[in-house]
Amino acid sequence: MQPVFVVESGDVEVHASLDEAISSLEGVDVADGIYQVFDAAGRRIRLRAEGVKRGRFTVDVGTVYLDRIEESSDGPSELLRALRQYARRLGRTDLDSAGLGDLVEAMKQMQGLKRT
Repeated sequence: MQPVFVVESGDVEVHASLDEAISSLEGVDVADGIYQVFDAAGRRIRLRAEGVKRGRFTVDVGTVYLDRIEESSDGPSELLRALRQYARRLGRTDLDSAGLGDLVEAMKQMQGLKRT
């Protein structure tokens, strides 16, 4: 199973699976478009939120669902850039020239996921 990367404002969360990633996100944030989500190959994962309701003083966060997985020519480079920047923020300058596969493995290791 390939990990899933959730990128938000320069931070990266690594999840062991798409189901794990989906269950960790709030629908209101998905609806607001604050996340970029990728699989380990850099394919964009589009999510949708249902049941989000905003009241004057309350918010129903809704439920997150998979919308589609997209192949795009710039998805892998976007993920590579996000992982390199995040690694740098963590002081891992040794990863500055690492390829996507090496960065994926390093991120999994840093966040305690098993090696595949």
